[in-house]
Amino acid sequence: IIYTFLVSFLVEVLCQYTPLDNYGMVPVGAAAKLVCILPMLYFYNKSPKRQAKTKHKITDGLFILLTAICLSVAFNNIISLTPLKAWSPAYGEVEGSIAATSFVWMIISAGIIAPILEELVFRGILFGNYRASIGVWPTILASAAIFGLMHYNLVQFVYAFLMGIFFAYLMEKTGEIWTC
Repeated sequence: IIYTFLVSFLVEVLCQYTPLDNYGMVPVGAAAKLVCILPMLYFYNKSPKRQAKTKHKITDGLFILLTAICLSVAFNNIISLTPLKAWSPAYGEVEGSIAATSFVWMIISAGIIAPILEELVFRGILFGNYRASIGVWPTILASAAIFGLMHYNLVQFVYAFLMGIFFAYLMEKTGEIWTC
């Protein structure tokens, strides 16, 4: 996790002290995350694995995807009803960089590369290594909290924390990272 924090910090520093606009930040962030995936795969492969609880069918994957989408929409709607956005100026900066980024780069960075890296780190490595030693629910909550903190603002913390609980619960129930 320290490695991922350092790479994120490096990207942030590079983007602040170089002439990149918001559009240029996303490709730099995507490249940094891509660099992180290989070492995280190494650590994931070293972490303790459990046998999958059952064989999964394509319908299981579709149900999980549909549930994740519904939870995502529900959490976003609930958050929009609260004053969290007003309390988190950093979220406004994130919204601005998202709005200034091309759709293709957003899909590549936030829709493909980031989720792969996040699942490897938070569900694969963190959850996989600590669930046996501190228990399932403390590990679910701790990994979700760290996942939320990694998003650096209050709005995304709440959203990522709630989704992190869901994904860690999926990992516990299925024993497979692909379900997250």
